[in-house]
Amino acid sequence: MVEQLQNTSIDLLEYLDEPYDERIKFWEQFVGNSDLRLFGKVHSIKENNCEIINPMVIDNNKHLIPLKFPFRLNYKTILGTLPVTKELMDKKIVQGDYVFFNLDLYGGKKETEPHLIKIKRDTVMKAESVDGYLVTLLDSFPKERLKLNDIAIDTTNEIAYLPGTNNPFYNKLIEHDLKEKRKQLAYTEDLIKVNHGKISDLISDYERKEEDLKGQLLSEQQGIKAIIQEEINELEEVKQQLEIYKLFTVKGKSQSVNSQEKPKRKFDNPLEMLEHVKNYLLADDEKPLYYDTHTLLQFYIGLRTDQLVVLAGSPGTGKTSLVEGFSKAVDAELRIIPVQPNWLDKSDLLGFLNPIEKTYVSTPFLDAILEAKNNPSKLFFICLDEMNLAHIEYYFAEFLSKLQTDRKIQLYSENFKFEIEEELSERYFYFQEKVADMLLEVYLASQGQNDINNYFQMKKQLYFIQTYQPLLEIPENIRFIGTINKDETTKDLSPKVVDRSFLMKIDPVNEIEMVKACENVLKLSIPREQVEISVEDFQVENGQKSEKEKKKFHTMKEQLGQFNLHLTNRFDRAVNQMIGAGVLDSADLIDIVSASLILPKINTDSYDTDLDRLMSILQSFINKETKRSYSVLNEMKIYDSGNSNKLTALTYWR
Repeated sequence: MVEQLQNTSIDLLEYLDEPYDERIKFWEQFVGNSDLRLFGKVHSIKENNCEIINPMVIDNNKHLIPLKFPFRLNYKTILGTLPVTKELMDKKIVQGDYVFFNLDLYGGKKETEPHLIKIKRDTVMKAESVDGYLVTLLDSFPKERLKLNDIAIDTTNEIAYLPGTNNPFYNKLIEHDLKEKRKQLAYTEDLIKVNHGKISDLISDYERKEEDLKGQLLSEQQGIKAIIQEEINELEEVKQQLEIYKLFTVKGKSQSVNSQEKPKRKFDNPLEMLEHVKNYLLADDEKPLYYDTHTLLQFYIGLRTDQLVVLAGSPGTGKTSLVEGFSKAVDAELRIIPVQPNWLDKSDLLGFLNPIEKTYVSTPFLDAILEAKNNPSKLFFICLDEMNLAHIEYYFAEFLSKLQTDRKIQLYSENFKFEIEEELSERYFYFQEKVADMLLEVYLASQGQNDINNYFQMKKQLYFIQTYQPLLEIPENIRFIGTINKDETTKDLSPKVVDRSFLMKIDPVNEIEMVKACENVLKLSIPREQVEISVEDFQVENGQKSEKEKKKFHTMKEQLGQFNLHLTNRFDRAVNQMIGAGVLDSADLIDIVSASLILPKINTDSYDTDLDRLMSILQSFINKETKRSYSVLNEMKIYDSGNSNKLTALTYWR
């Protein structure tokens, strides 16, 4: 039946006038099965398409018959589009592999007459070849043959093709093969016994020649070593005589000519690591920095949570320098993103889809995230510098929420990506036909500006769909940091942003303390080494409060709730993550929680709040022993200009 149909002459115009369902029936009869299942060889796998050559029909006896195309068409290849190309790569199918596959039909417009069929998606299966003597063996397992989804026999070359998924069947074939090989091995062993004497003579001759060669090589090696040593001695004498030898030393210390990786130091105790970081920053010859241990500990704890770490202070207090210095000390990758006053929504942060050019317009912030995603073993700090030049909740609120939930952000529609892939596949096929066997440079040189622009637009779209996926997953190896200035040119932070942030006040450097610390570093000759640290060392972990801490925080929640200062589940999660860092005792925990999570929520005056009563509650857990929060609380007090003892306002944001 199949051979009869393939030899029938059918008019192409009549075929094109038929509806799609009738065309399907025609091909089912023509191919001989309802799945339009064929067999062929992968000829090429290119960037956007693939080709299968020598398509063959599988008849009722599982024999392969070359597919003779209708309408007097002489197809040498069947084309696969971009999705099929990805499928081949995913299934590790390469050029030269034999495969089973199904046909799919194009729309059938008359302008596509030469392209009636293509490879159907999700139907390609790699075929494994079996030696010719096993063709007969297939008939020995009739029950097994019923289990095979695909099987084809090339009677001319006596080769059978089976899908690689039929492992039980292959095992039986292997057992048969082993029996044959054992027969061959037995025959070979007999030959060895017969020729044993000859082999022994050959081995003896070989061993004798091997010993002679070893002696010759040893003698030559000794001669070469002597010559090299003489040359070395001569070079040493020349080096000592040359004045330029001074270039080999700097300040009396030997410098290696080859650049080597800077030494790093591993710490098991984070507190020791932070003390080392403090000394590392001080010992910088170009830009020495000083931050006390309390500041570095608070910053480190913030990085061990999933909160946005916000450094607040007046211009010039060293907020950005802290980020730069700390990242350098722990050998983390730092990307600083300057925020612009005209940022209005998330497109300024993450880019946007250009529907006209059908490409994605990226930003440095998005590219930094993708860079971190491509380097999962490296720690990344992404710093939004002067982030309150614009309203943070306008451009960052959605990102901040996702950061603390599923860490996934939809950049654009999945359907749009699918449309682009289909369009690119069609355009690339059309372009490839026009280029044919010409060199690309020759073809482009012969075309007009429109065709050249279309080619580069196609390349641009391909880069877009490969680089910028519809769903952005924020990797775990990034810590997000922001710096904010507190002056008349900036915007205040909304309660939503404050509630999702870990805030730190950075005060001006204490010059006296800095001088003493520098002298101590010089006196002890502390080596300036980077810290050896991994992404796992900065991973967010949840700890558990002690019973005493649970009671303490419960009391704080109840008391502060009376002043509309609500400590939510998000607050509890941040506290647990701070405990999970494993370095804070109860006093430090209360201190940092108060300074970074509680006091930033306070922005009130005597008209709305009983400030004396609020101060009394705050001072029940903030005192001189909690140095950070005690200092911040004192800075928050605003007194009546006419009465220095009368508290008129209490605000973190003064």
